[in-house]
Amino acid sequence: MLNMNPVVLVNVSVGATSTVSTVFDVGAILTSEAGTGTPLTTTSRFASYSSLDELLAGVTDTKPAFADTTATYAAAVKYFGTNPAPRKLVVIFFDTAVSTTDTPVLAVADAIDKGAEFYGLYYIPKADETAANIKTYIGGIASAFDALGRGMVFYGVTGTVSSVTTAGALMPTLFDAGSKRAIGMLCNSAVNDAAGLMGEAMGLTAAMENAPFSLCYKGIATATATDISQTDVASIKAINGNVFVARTKAGAKLENGSTASGLRYDEMLYTDMISNDIQESIYDLIANSATKLPQTDSTSSKFVGEICRILEDYYGRGILADNIWRGMTIGTVERGDMIEHGYMVLVDSFDTQSDVDRAAHKAMPITVIVCLSGSVENIVINLNVQT
Repeated sequence: MLNMNPVVLVNVSVGATSTVSTVFDVGAILTSEAGTGTPLTTTSRFASYSSLDELLAGVTDTKPAFADTTATYAAAVKYFGTNPAPRKLVVIFFDTAVSTTDTPVLAVADAIDKGAEFYGLYYIPKADETAANIKTYIGGIASAFDALGRGMVFYGVTGTVSSVTTAGALMPTLFDAGSKRAIGMLCNSAVNDAAGLMGEAMGLTAAMENAPFSLCYKGIATATATDISQTDVASIKAINGNVFVARTKAGAKLENGSTASGLRYDEMLYTDMISNDIQESIYDLIANSATKLPQTDSTSSKFVGEICRILEDYYGRGILADNIWRGMTIGTVERGDMIEHGYMVLVDSFDTQSDVDRAAHKAMPITVIVCLSGSVENIVINLNVQT
């Protein structure tokens, strides 16, 4: 299935204050294990499962089975065991045979080309994979997702805080690269706790369809808390890593749900959703119009109306909110202007269109400004006591 970018290109610019799959609540496990029965190959590449039982048993002549001794099954246990549980899992195969040139990055791209639909991805390195290669592959997958404008790679790290925060380690490397598509967690004992984090994210996306959520302070039923000091927590957060720690007897919670760039997971997710909805809707409007859409301002009004309809829905769901614009000047919008309902749509008249663009049958470029509602993660309360 080809993408819509040649017809409807949505360029997303995320400010410090703040193409795309239609599936946002499905995770994938990338593995070198082919399974049994009907093993995965580079030709079949992936299979989808609706439950842990289905993964264990497989489906005759359709999907391979993964025994409870496999790394794939162990990660799937963490993924499906969250609450709320995700609805589906995609397993993607990469071939480590010496005779092939398959790599995790190529395997993910090939799976997408073959129709795999997922948003989150957890990578299981082969047993003897080097740390350098793991870093290269996770960084490469994150970069590929960034180029596609879709997806998030979840990964875990183990070890002492000093070892995982040292220059050149995986988490600092992705931090230095400013990756918006990688979310890493310091794990207590097993890196596949990150598959549990992915399951939590996918499950929440499915369960909270009509209301916004963030990953910050969410529990992960299949992960165990990391016993570290507040100083060590600060060290991990300083490179935009995530920790699963207990601050009360009620249980451990995730902090802060950040990507390596510092964006919160929900900020990336909802930006992707908005981009996807606008792209699909405008594509349908162009492709399914009974009559041609003339290069006039009336056509621009149709596009603007459709975009506003979509954004108004996100405002109604609490994902967008009235806010002061804190970014740079865009068109007539300046820093300090109020963005009502959290969005504004700008377009120039066709009277200003160049001869080249008219000859190319282009519409006038449309600029969309959105303000995400954000989330409160900490507070200072001043308690004044008179004695």
